[in-house]
Amino acid sequence: MKLFKKDIDVKDLVKKIELKNLLLRTVMLLITLFVSAANYNLFILPSRFVTGGSSGIGTLINYIFNIDSSFIISIIMYATLILAFIFLGFKKAASIVIVTIVYPIFIDLTSNVGSLINIDLNNKLLVSVFAGIIDGTTTGLVLKLGFGPGGISTIAQILYEKLRISISKASFTINSIIVLFGGIFIGFDKVMYAIIILYIGSLMIDKVIIGVSKSKLFNIVTEKEEEVKNFIMNDLKHGVTIIDGKGGISDNKKSIIMCIIPTKEYFLVKEGIRQIDKNAFFTISDSYEVFGGL
Repeated sequence: MKLFKKDIDVKDLVKKIELKNLLLRTVMLLITLFVSAANYNLFILPSRFVTGGSSGIGTLINYIFNIDSSFIISIIMYATLILAFIFLGFKKAASIVIVTIVYPIFIDLTSNVGSLINIDLNNKLLVSVFAGIIDGTTTGLVLKLGFGPGGISTIAQILYEKLRISISKASFTINSIIVLFGGIFIGFDKVMYAIIILYIGSLMIDKVIIGVSKSKLFNIVTEKEEEVKNFIMNDLKHGVTIIDGKGGISDNKKSIIMCIIPTKEYFLVKEGIRQIDKNAFFTISDSYEVFGGL
């Protein structure tokens, strides 16, 4: 006996999401990969920054053995693609096929970008900051567009699938080893700049994927519910939702005022609640996207 009517075919829904704007997403992916490759050849490779991942290994081997970095990167990415098909399955492996094929080609195509764009690379700090911004932004865009970055991150995914080692821990360990080898062979001063690139890159990935918070979510518990509600609704002209709650210790029933406030009014709302009820309990969190409304 079926208790619930199946209104949505989950597999069909997932397929529609994956195919949505596929052509546009693919074009944007190609542009993103081209910018990423240009960033590598313009800033990272000439500066000998070993930043981890496939490109980090490419930089290291290029420095030690003078082997073309695009060749090394392509070998790593094709090898990890094969491993993805073996250990992760067709669906997950398919998401990194385009990146695996196109990125090494773009690395090769942009190898002479330094001769076209004249940039002084002597200011290593400025170069590392700028390289980190571009690297994190492009990586975040690849993920946001629904594709996998491929390369070393694939190994981290495999370690998670097979050994249950967290992807973040596996990626950090692998990249740390690559950066360490970069310090041994190229110089530990370059390691400091590589860390700057990795740190800024990680911040940019979060900003691109999650976005910049334009609103704040308030959850408020107060004895002066009407006053706080009127302040938000009548004075600030924002809607509220009243949620029935109950104290975990006292077991007393309490109402929770939930509202979304523009970030620019964050301080005004916070201090306004304090002025109305200095004993009010409230939490504030970032709200990255807001949809719908009644």
